[in-house]
Amino acid sequence: MMELESTVVLKPGEFIGDYQILSVLGTGKTGVTYHVINSVLNKELVVKSLFILDSFSMDWVQRLDAQTALMGQLYSPYIDRFIGSGHFDKLWFAVKDFAHDGEGKSCSLDNYINKHGGVLSEFQTYHILKQI
Repeated sequence: MMELESTVVLKPGEFIGDYQILSVLGTGKTGVTYHVINSVLNKELVVKSLFILDSFSMDWVQRLDAQTALMGQLYSPYIDRFIGSGHFDKLWFAVKDFAHDGEGKSCSLDNYINKHGGVLSEFQTYHILKQI
């Protein structure tokens, strides 16, 4: 994937379409991940954005939309569900469920392991691997 020279980082309170930014969950070379709330449904979600450069063809962007639609058809209680994708200004974005730790904080496997002192019990490891 192409590395972006500059990434647009929106601030809490700003909007991407119907999604109001609550916080920035992470930034990378190709985009930004936001914790958002849908202003219509009043539901917390995650928006993964990609800054669309002029060099990206619309065909490429349409393929991203198609791949996101396919991922949205996957269902498992163990994976985040992709809800859709869209375009806003020069951003392409995908919307997915917000996985949290029960206290409203973003939770990844790395966060979970760190929260448990960097070492998981055999039971915790078995439970996680069984889901995978």
